[in-house]
Amino acid sequence: MREHEFSRCRNCKSLFLTSLPSAESVRALYGGESYFANPAFGDPGTGGYYGYKDYLGDRGHLSEKFHQLIARLECHVTPGPLLDVGAGPGLMVAAARSRGWDAVGVDINPWAARYGREELGVEVREQSLEAAALADESFAAVTMLDLIEHVLDPDALVCEAGRVTAPGGGLAVLTPHAGSPVSRAMGARWPEVQRAPEHVTLFSVAGLAELLSRHGYNVVGRRSIGKTSSLRILAADVGPVAPAVGRAVERAVEQLPVGEWNVHLNPRTKFVLYAVKMPAAPSGGPAHRGRTRVQDDHGAMGSAPAPKPAAQPVELSIIVPVFNELERVERAIHAICGARLPVDGRELVVVDDGSTDGTRELLREREWPPAVRILEHAGNRGKGAAIRTGLTEARGTFTTIMDADLEYDAKSIADLLPPLLNGSTDAVYGVRRFESHSAYSFWYVLGNKLVTFAASVLYRRRLSDIMTCHKIMRTELFGSLSLSEDGFGVEPEITSRLLRCGALIDEVPIPYTARTRPEGKKLTPGDGWRALLVLARCRVR
Repeated sequence: MREHEFSRCRNCKSLFLTSLPSAESVRALYGGESYFANPAFGDPGTGGYYGYKDYLGDRGHLSEKFHQLIARLECHVTPGPLLDVGAGPGLMVAAARSRGWDAVGVDINPWAARYGREELGVEVREQSLEAAALADESFAAVTMLDLIEHVLDPDALVCEAGRVTAPGGGLAVLTPHAGSPVSRAMGARWPEVQRAPEHVTLFSVAGLAELLSRHGYNVVGRRSIGKTSSLRILAADVGPVAPAVGRAVERAVEQLPVGEWNVHLNPRTKFVLYAVKMPAAPSGGPAHRGRTRVQDDHGAMGSAPAPKPAAQPVELSIIVPVFNELERVERAIHAICGARLPVDGRELVVVDDGSTDGTRELLREREWPPAVRILEHAGNRGKGAAIRTGLTEARGTFTTIMDADLEYDAKSIADLLPPLLNGSTDAVYGVRRFESHSAYSFWYVLGNKLVTFAASVLYRRRLSDIMTCHKIMRTELFGSLSLSEDGFGVEPEITSRLLRCGALIDEVPIPYTARTRPEGKKLTPGDGWRALLVLARCRVR
C-alpha cells in the first residue's frame, strides 16, 4: 500500500482511496504494452506492483474464464450487441464474438486497442466509455472486467453504462471483493489494497449492488470467481502478501518443471455481479422499488435498494402440474396458499393436464383464492408440457414447481428461496432425504441415484438429486431454457440446460414422503431410461 491509505464504509464495507491520483497519472500508468507485460511486477515497495506480469501468457485460461462468464450472462440476456469496457487486448471481445454476440470494446491503452484490432481481428476502440459518445440504449449487454476498481469516478462509469444499455439488457461486473472474510483478515497485506493508486475503489458485494441499483439495474446473480493459471504466474500474483517469501517461491518455481503446472486458486476475494437494466418508470408516476437482497461479509442477509419491474405484481410463481389427482389436489392447493414464505406475494398457476377422474371438474367448480389461476390442456400431454404452459403465464420474479401429489411439503419452498434472494446462485434444488419410511422402493431410490450420477459424470458437476420436483430459479432464466420434453424427461432436461448455460445450482435438503403405486405414483422404470437419453442428448447438442 506504500504511502496510500483507504477508508472503509461502515455500512457496505467497501474501501475508498483517500487521496485520488490525477487523471494524467492514470493514463500514464495504463499507457503501453508494459502494463500487460510488466517485468518489475512484484514487491509493492519497489513501485512496480501494477498491471500484469504476463497477461498474454495466460491467454488460454483467460479466454476460458471469459467464455464461462458470458455463458452465465446468457442465462439472463439474449445475445446481441455487447460492449466490453476496459477491453484490454480484446480477449473478452473475441470470446463474445465466438459465441454469437456482436461485440466491440473500448480501452484507453493504445497498445491494447491496436493488439485487439491487428492480432485478434476484433474492434477495440482507443477511448474511454465517456469519450465514445455511444447511442442511448444501443447494447444488449455491457461487461466491465477488472475495471471498476481502477476508475476515478465509478458512479459516472455505471451511469454511462446504464445509458447505453437497452431495457432488459445485462451488465456483468468483475471486481475484487473488499468485504470477503479473506480480504478483511489480510488487511493491509491484501494484494488488491497494495496496488494503490492503481486501485482506487474496492467494492463489497453490498456496495456494488447498491451502486448498480441507483442507476436502474436489478442484480440477478452473483458468483465468486478464482483464477486458473500456471504456478509461475500464480506465485507472482500472491507474492506481494509476503515479498521475501514470494521471491523465493518464484525462483524455485522458475527452476523446476512444476512452474508450468496449472492450478486453480479461489480465496473468494473476487466476484462477478450480474444485473439486468430495468425499464424506465411510466410517465406520470415513480418507478416501483423493491429490495435486492445481497450477502454481507458474514454470510447474513442484508439488503440494498433496487428497482423491480412495475409489471410484476408477485415475487413467486408456483406452477402446479395436475393429472388425475382428485383425492389430493384440493389439499395441495390450500397447503401451498397457506405456507409461510419470505416473499412479497405469490401466485399458483395450476395446469390440469387432461385429467379424467373428476379433477378437472373439481378445479372448475371450487372457489379458489385470487392468487390461484387454473389452466387446462385438452388432453394428457405430460408433466413437461404442463410446465411449459405454466411458464407462459408465470408473472413472478421467481418460479418453482410443486406437484399436487403431497409428496413434497409446501413449507420447504421457504428453505429454497434465501440463496436466490441474496443473489448467490442461479437456481436452487430441494434434495430429497430418501429415508426408509418415506422412500417409494429400493429400486426407485437406486434409479434416482444412477440418473443423478450419470448427470454428474456427463456435466462434471457434483449433483445430488436432479429428478427432484423442487427446482426454483428466476422466471426469465426458466423461460430461456428452451424446454421440449413433454413427460418426466423435463426434470433432467432442466438440469442439462442450466449446466450448459453455466448456471450455478445450490442444493438444500428437504423432507419427502413418497407414495406407492396404488396411491397414484406415476413414475415408471421407462422414465429412468428416458432421463438418461435426455441427459446424453442435451450434452451433445
